Amino acid sequence: MVEAQSGRSAASSGRILVLNPDLVHRFMEEFLLVDRDMLGEPWSPAHFLAERPEKWRWSHLALDPEGRVEAFVIASLKGDVIHCHRVAVRSDRRSRGLGAVILRAVGEAAEAGGVNRIGCKVARENDRAVRWYRRLGFRVISGEPANLLLEAPVAELLRNTADRAALERNPPA
Repeated sequence: MVEAQSGRSAASSGRILVLNPDLVHRFMEEFLLVDRDMLGEPWSPAHFLAERPEKWRWSHLALDPEGRVEAFVIASLKGDVIHCHRVAVRSDRRSRGLGAVILRAVGEAAEAGGVNRIGCKVARENDRAVRWYRRLGFRVISGEPANLLLEAPVAELLRNTADRAALERNPPA
């Protein structure tokens, strides 16, 4: 297992790892369980294993202290932007900052790799997700009838997730 290179590898006393095919196979059932609570069409195992440009460099996995999947980001390089294909947090771990922590790990990898922008596509109807991404520094750059394409400068994402990441690593007593 490869831990995220940043010093911010802890998530609720767990770990954030750079994802690879072996980890996807190992945790496939948990990925599918976390994913089934997502809006939109659920992913199949083939979606998780599909090859994309530099996918295994940018995708991350958060494990809880017992080694269970808490969150994941499946991302790849599209042009000069890291595109997050899937960002998911286990339903019992939502609204605690873990999404910000795992996106921060992607942002730190992007910064280290010289990539300046991160993007994602969000269902237009998912107001909660759109508001959350905007708080992290994402802006709508285009839209389709069903989806919005959002992008954030990596530096802004890192600035906007610093406090959330610190809170997740050191929750109040």
